[in-house]
Amino acid sequence: MQDTLNAQYDDIISWSEMYDTASIEAKKMIVSCLISRVEVYRDYKLHIDFKIDFEQFSGGLDIVTIAA
Repeated sequence: MQDTLNAQYDDIISWSEMYDTASIEAKKMIVSCLISRVEVYRDYKLHIDFKIDFEQFSGGLDIVTIAA
């Protein structure tokens, strides 16, 4: 179990680092592939509709393909 969590953590960190170094165009593409809608309400409350569910996220997402 711990090995699985460590692997997932490493994946998230690598995606984060890839996003940080991506161009603005690639960042927009990544976000548009992950998020379908964002609603902003009073007092900075947000509602975000994702295009992926937790199972897709936890199973791995090929960000390299999306950002290419």
